[in-house]
Amino acid sequence: MSAMQDVAAKRLKLAGICLLAFSTSAGVRLLEAPRWYAQAYRLDGEVLLATHDAHAWVSGAEWDDAFTARLPMALLLAALAGATGIDSVNLASGCPPRGLR
Repeated sequence: MSAMQDVAAKRLKLAGICLLAFSTSAGVRLLEAPRWYAQAYRLDGEVLLATHDAHAWVSGAEWDDAFTARLPMALLLAALAGATGIDSVNLASGCPPRGLR
């Protein structure tokens, strides 16, 4: 096996491992999908976010004067919310409103 074939084989193996890890993670997350809409995970109709950084990204995406407004994840969230029309808090929670599924 030549050196180029060896590098290509290693890259293919790495890509396969990454795809397997992503598929496993997405599969486990999607198994929980029916529970995403439970009332226990909402407060006044808003989805509760599981991490503090998610709240920071949402505030940066929604308010220009927020401390986090120029952070990459807040900018990405704002761009995705603008492109899809889905509220930024729903995008951040990974739980789009029922009307869009």
